[in-house]
Amino acid sequence: MKLLWFALLAIACVACAPRVSTTLTKTYPALDTRQEVSVLGLKEEVPPNAIVLGTVRVSDTGFSIDCGWDAVIEKAKIAARKAGGNMIKITDHTPPHVLLSTCDMISAQILWVDTSTPSKTKQDESTSE
Repeated sequence: MKLLWFALLAIACVACAPRVSTTLTKTYPALDTRQEVSVLGLKEEVPPNAIVLGTVRVSDTGFSIDCGWDAVIEKAKIAARKAGGNMIKITDHTPPHVLLSTCDMISAQILWVDTSTPSKTKQDESTSE
């Protein structure tokens, strides 16, 4: 009987979490949980030296709780770390809506950017000519 209650509790906990779906085309070694993953917003440009590792989507399961902006960004960062990515680029954001979903939902590209060498910006290129 205890095993049944434990199984039901485990299912309830998983069912209450937002769904995280990833599609990877390339992976690098997973990053340590302490390594920062940068976030680029909808209107920010991807650095020219970025390598796309795949995509991540954090969405509502219908019973999701703790699915505000900060929580879904953190879930996307965790997925990026697992794929070896150190940056995500938000490509779509659906804000909470009373009739549709109370969760923030996002889609993002998972990127790896070499941070050991600074990348040139358009301004750097124009001043070096």
